[in-house]
Amino acid sequence: MKHIFAVFKKEMKRFFTDKRMLISLFLPGILIFVLYTVMGKVMTNVEDSFIDKEYKYKIVLTDNYSSTPSHSILETTIKNTLVSLEYEEPEISYISKDKVNEYKEKLVAKEFDSLIVFDDLFEEKIFSATSHPDIKIFYNSEMSNSENLYQMLLTIVDGTYRNYSININTNPNVGEASALGKQVMSFIFPMITMSLLFSTAMSICPESIAGEKERGTLASILISPIKRSELAIGKILALSLTGLASGLVSALGVIFSIPSLMGGLTVSIPLGLATLGSTYAKSIKEASALLGPLIGLVLVFAIIPVFVDCTSIGFAFIPFINVCQAMSSVLKGTSSLPFIGLSILANFLYSGLMIFGIVKLFNNESIMFKA
Repeated sequence: MKHIFAVFKKEMKRFFTDKRMLISLFLPGILIFVLYTVMGKVMTNVEDSFIDKEYKYKIVLTDNYSSTPSHSILETTIKNTLVSLEYEEPEISYISKDKVNEYKEKLVAKEFDSLIVFDDLFEEKIFSATSHPDIKIFYNSEMSNSENLYQMLLTIVDGTYRNYSININTNPNVGEASALGKQVMSFIFPMITMSLLFSTAMSICPESIAGEKERGTLASILISPIKRSELAIGKILALSLTGLASGLVSALGVIFSIPSLMGGLTVSIPLGLATLGSTYAKSIKEASALLGPLIGLVLVFAIIPVFVDCTSIGFAFIPFINVCQAMSSVLKGTSSLPFIGLSILANFLYSGLMIFGIVKLFNNESIMFKA
């Protein structure tokens, strides 16, 4: 352990005293913060592309709008407006006011798209100059169609009635997060995060091993009394801790740019692959050439869960795909604890196998001293 700690201390000192290394460690977190902040600003501009005009809206209204209810003025206006905008004619139903809480729960469960609650005798009071009856419109932001309908209903109500108030002291959204935001981020987040974390591993691992080979300093260490396994483990520990520091900065970038997002990051597999490639290579240039194509492979793995159903438990044992699927499911709110647990276990197993392979490479004279 004395020799391992000495190697670990040397590597940590080099990583955190070199300005170029510090930039490469923490730049991904800064980039994530900037990219996700910008994406959050522009996502509202692409909302129209997610609107399905063939979708049949389901709207529920309370039946207390008049002392002699038949069909409310609003029902007719809603139907005419949506049809004129080339939507399917909506399905509209009525409930008594004492069932509002029950139907708010059903809206949370995504059984319909909007709940409209009238004050008692609303349509009779709106013609009174002294009365300002209230109308409440509830929607579920976890459904993109519900979000879209809510914006249309605000305009429809305003064009139908006068002398009213809307959503007084009421939060109209019964959902927890935006469906559009989840859909976009579940696609982009794994791809950007994995590529930036892998780029961090590529920046520190070649310098730590292949760089020392190229400068000739590794040869002098290898002929010292230290065991090859101790040298390998010391470097792996230092690289892992440094990678985790970079991953923490990346996680903070995500949290500060998207406050509602909570997820986990993994750096062990990228670091393991980058360390293996750097140990095999004889120079930084060769290590970069070996590891460069892996970034493309990582990006391919990152987008697979978008097009393929990777929720079955077998995908938890496929490197990169398991991590990307876990991140995507967390963003969509459909995460599975068994899947995430098995993914973490699999990553620990693969990391252990890579550490074993790295130690084997350190004990191979032809690889460690090749010119």
